[in-house]
Amino acid sequence: MGNLSAGVEALRGSCPDGMQPAPLPSAHGILKNSDQCMEWFGLVAGGLGRNVRGMILGYGLFISTSVIDLTLRLLLGDSFQKPWQYLQPIFYLAALTVWGLSLWSYQPIPSPATEPRIEADYQFLATTTRKRLFQVRAYLARAIRP
Repeated sequence: MGNLSAGVEALRGSCPDGMQPAPLPSAHGILKNSDQCMEWFGLVAGGLGRNVRGMILGYGLFISTSVIDLTLRLLLGDSFQKPWQYLQPIFYLAALTVWGLSLWSYQPIPSPATEPRIEADYQFLATTTRKRLFQVRAYLARAIRP
């Protein structure tokens, strides 16, 4: 934790004209946001098939490790380069493993329990629009005629 504080202080000192970097979020805030993100992902991914979820998970793992790498390089400098040379291929292999396992065989997207109401929604919207256009035409006809 001392290196993190030193890195933040180095950043604060390098800001021009009295500007300050944004404060670091608290651990509670990070956990709260990650819980919300996982809840949202659960809702969205619930309708996706196994193949798409695996692709998203593998890519998320790859992007997450890349962001962590860039952050640690900023804070630790060149001293992190040597361990990253060994860690990066391991993380990439983990992402490839997730992709390989999820895409090994086709899994169709499960059918929803209820039929979508898109046709009924469209009919309602079309009827409402038609009524509103008729009202506008009638109003314009009265406004134009003296």
